[in-house]
Amino acid sequence: MILRDLQIVNYKNYEDVHIEFHHKFNVITGLNGQGKTNLIDAIYYLGLTRSFFFNVDTHNYRHGIDFFRLVGTFEIADKKEKIVAKVKKRTAKVFERNSKKYEKLVDHIGFAPIVMIAPKDQSLISEGSEERRKLIDSTISQLDAAYLRHLIEYKYVLKQRNQLLKNHAAHQRIDLSLLDIYDQKLVENGQYIFQKRKEYLDFMSPIFLEKYKMISDHQENCLFQYKSKLHETDFATLLKDSREKDKILGRTSTGIHKDDIVFFNEDNMIKHVGSQGQQKSFILALKLAQFQLILNQTNRKPIILLDDIFDKLDSKRVLQLIHLLHDQDLGQIFITDTEINRLKSIFEELNYAFSLFEVKENQVLLKD
Repeated sequence: MILRDLQIVNYKNYEDVHIEFHHKFNVITGLNGQGKTNLIDAIYYLGLTRSFFFNVDTHNYRHGIDFFRLVGTFEIADKKEKIVAKVKKRTAKVFERNSKKYEKLVDHIGFAPIVMIAPKDQSLISEGSEERRKLIDSTISQLDAAYLRHLIEYKYVLKQRNQLLKNHAAHQRIDLSLLDIYDQKLVENGQYIFQKRKEYLDFMSPIFLEKYKMISDHQENCLFQYKSKLHETDFATLLKDSREKDKILGRTSTGIHKDDIVFFNEDNMIKHVGSQGQQKSFILALKLAQFQLILNQTNRKPIILLDDIFDKLDSKRVLQLIHLLHDQDLGQIFITDTEINRLKSIFEELNYAFSLFEVKENQVLLKD
């Protein structure tokens, strides 16, 4: 999977730019606030039909403009595929593949698999369980269209059930037959989601351990554990047993929307004991395992987007990481960095082929 070129029109700070990319390494440099992250976020949008940073498009339009357009030419097994995203305020967004409109956006997800690593990934360790569920849900959704459909349906039914429970808490009246229907729907969708999460996380676990050992030079062991009450009992029983509690609370207190992934360094939670370096290594290993899972399942190398991951690392460590990324044969990689000359010098020292871009004043300039 190679992104050959990209046109960005009115996306965030870009008015109209067209860029042709290298098939392996693309280094995007520039000062903070110039739009490096916006550029690779546009690539993410073309793959996942949304921004990496925002679930809604409110913040994605260029200031004062009510629409944006993204066009990318992808190459898969020597075949070119043109993907177009057309987004306009108060209008349903449109995605096209080779001029043919997708009837549903979910049908596009998985066509151009993407793995992104960014500073906000620190929240996978430091924040609550929602961030970790988002990661596994995003990964599996690129592999299993049925999973995405079940996930969308589950969230919709959960919202309806919670509204019913909230009304009961306020007025002490509830339609039990409707509650039964919601419970049945939650079970049907939730059980599928749980089984797929378990299946894919079991597959990722040994890959993650291997990648972390490689990054840490075999100095440490790390692992993750999937926590869900569905390991202990079936979903229908969980909902039945918590019904009275839910009626009091006015919300659904149990289910796959409460699942978590717990990270350990040796026998301790990495959230509590991991150094900044260990946590960065942990996240990188997790994303490399995500890459390997997608590759194994689809036989297609995801595009990798690395946003400012070398911040506060010395040049020696950056060189080691670039060397690691090269030796892993990961396919096409995009890297942003604020230091214009640092990565250029490292790539030249390693004699790796790459294209260097500088983002300046809302333009993307190819450097010699």
